[in-house]
Amino acid sequence: MTSNSANDKVAQTFTPLPLDVLIVFMDYLDPRDLIALRKTCRTLYDASQQRIVWIRALTDVCHANNVFLPTFQFDQMTTEELLRAATAPSRWLASVKKSNCQQAMTQASGAMPLEPPALSLGPVTLALSPNDDVQNVFLVPGGRFAFVLTLHSLQLWDLNAVPRGGEKKNTGVGLLMGQLLAAVTMDQQYNVTLSIQPTKDGMGLRVAVPSIPIDSAAAKQIAVYETFPLDARPTMNRIALLAINSTAASIVPRLAGDLIIFLDGKTVKVWDFVNDLRAEWNTQKNILNNVFVTSDAVLLLSHEETIVWKIPGLKPFDQEPTATTEEDVRSFPSLLGGWLKMTLWGALDDWYWNTRESFLDIFFMDKSAGKATSMSRYQLASPSPPSSNVGKSTEPSLSFRHSPGSDVDISNLALQYRCCEGDLVACSISSDAQLGYVSISGGEPRNFARVTVKLKHDMTSIVAYSICPLAGRVCYVTEENEIHVADLSSVC
Repeated sequence: MTSNSANDKVAQTFTPLPLDVLIVFMDYLDPRDLIALRKTCRTLYDASQQRIVWIRALTDVCHANNVFLPTFQFDQMTTEELLRAATAPSRWLASVKKSNCQQAMTQASGAMPLEPPALSLGPVTLALSPNDDVQNVFLVPGGRFAFVLTLHSLQLWDLNAVPRGGEKKNTGVGLLMGQLLAAVTMDQQYNVTLSIQPTKDGMGLRVAVPSIPIDSAAAKQIAVYETFPLDARPTMNRIALLAINSTAASIVPRLAGDLIIFLDGKTVKVWDFVNDLRAEWNTQKNILNNVFVTSDAVLLLSHEETIVWKIPGLKPFDQEPTATTEEDVRSFPSLLGGWLKMTLWGALDDWYWNTRESFLDIFFMDKSAGKATSMSRYQLASPSPPSSNVGKSTEPSLSFRHSPGSDVDISNLALQYRCCEGDLVACSISSDAQLGYVSISGGEPRNFARVTVKLKHDMTSIVAYSICPLAGRVCYVTEENEIHVADLSSVC
């Protein structure tokens, strides 16, 4: 059957149907299928031009990719803007994989990486005191809102697209202008890490930030803030604060719904910051300072073993914590391959907690080349009741083992994955402002796709950037304390 005859058959099947029926049918199609369908005949093209079709399509894309819904102002977007936003993740991912092959050839010839253009009208300057520095940046999935963490403040910025001079643009990519929505000043400092999740209604943001006192005799702290960016006057409300008497060099909290889970030396601590309850237990193990959280358990890594620990019952702080039992813990061979192996690991960012199946990627590295020689993906299961066959159900199960190829350098990747159309995206930055991002299959093993670009400005630190593959952009802070946003899709 020729292409034209196939289109004629589609047209004959659907054109007699009323418009409202066609729109209902289109609810079952993803954006790429809608684009293909609209090319078959005039009737289906006109039906696909209905604004409600693309509102529903973009809403589905947001849910499928864990996009922060307030990113988009649906009532103010044209049909073309809705279409471009709904198709942006698949277009960006396809272009990255295409550019991966093209860039391999150009870099082999010695060509420099391409420089993505700026999306902003001009840099947005952060008004920081002389003794303050940017520590971290987090671009909320969707690409509109960004958190900037400094030594003494937490700031929320709106990087929403605005038309120049109030005029609409036909490119689908508006110019950006940063607006500070909310900020809070912190008395303590060294706020290097942060963990972010949406509120349960999906309209707000929760942020957990650890801090170390300037006075070493004071306690470390974990503060939890909540903000709703679409409020008329957004604020950064501190909803919980935990003081920690710890000698550990650093505290890395992981948000898991209403819980914060972290390691304090060899002790795992769990804090329900909504009901102010806790659990803690001493592992008596030499474990790495990383906690991987499933729905009701934590996975701890060491070079000697892998431990899955069920979270015990939580109690008020004025009561002794619940004692752990043998049924609460299971030990398995180390996923890291022992002390002689050089490994990195990757997992989903805390943003996706309990919305997707938990897994852990272990990369085995070539020490001399600093490149991955193989990757193993393990599914992480929660402990089953003691009466069941716990040993088999809780052991991390190998999904697949894959060689990414010798040309994939992931030695500096901060492997906190972002989701994009079922694939995973991680990125790293080098000292000369070259940004590399790699797409890794979220399901069946496939070839990795890596693209490197040269940012226009030097950053204040190697963690002062964040990528949003769904929007195809990167947000970063320069040494001059200026926020810049670059369009990655234009170089793919």
